[in-house]
Amino acid sequence: MDRRVAEAARLGFGSCVVPKTAGEAGYLGKVEVLRPANIAEAVRFALMSPESEGDSVGGRASGVEVRGSS
Repeated sequence: MDRRVAEAARLGFGSCVVPKTAGEAGYLGKVEVLRPANIAEAVRFALMSPESEGDSVGGRASGVEVRGSS
């Protein structure tokens, strides 16, 4: 998984969605790793725009673990 996250960073992505069941993502670098617990949360993260962070619809306030980019 680390190679895919590192590739996302190399391509300029600011975040990536990795299932919680995929184990730990060791490479965090400048990429924010979003760890949804189910498909609904994964879709919400995939469709979420940066401006919607923290809103009640699908932003970071939904209680999903977020790691990286700090």
